[in-house]
Amino acid sequence: MQTGSIRQQGGATLLEILVSVLILSLGILALVGLQARSITAAGDAKYRVEATNYADQVVGQMWADRGVNGINLASYPTFAAPAANAWRTQVMAALPGAVTPVIVVMPDPNGFLVTVTVSWMPPGLPSGAPANSVVVQTRIDNP
Repeated sequence: MQTGSIRQQGGATLLEILVSVLILSLGILALVGLQARSITAAGDAKYRVEATNYADQVVGQMWADRGVNGINLASYPTFAAPAANAWRTQVMAALPGAVTPVIVVMPDPNGFLVTVTVSWMPPGLPSGAPANSVVVQTRIDNP
């Protein structure tokens, strides 16, 4: 009797091994996809940090170069200030698919409200997709 039951289970072990290999293969495939997504996210984070640093850099420059009652700040949105023009050139060269940065200076009761927007297109993004952006806003008080 026992020989008959062993004969009936002859292919069960092979089937179990095939199912185990299938599950293992799906797990490895999922890990490869997760790794690819992780690399993409790390690249996006790198560009976001660079854009934030560039925006902070020009805000610091504007703070130091504001002049009496913020007279020098008006030249930054048009990039007429030499420091602003050099900064724009640096941003355009450093970020992939960079769009011309935007600097907005608005009068505020105690000084000026400054908004800096840095935009770029990460590599591999389909054409027509919206650009990634970082917006830094601060108030520069009158001296």
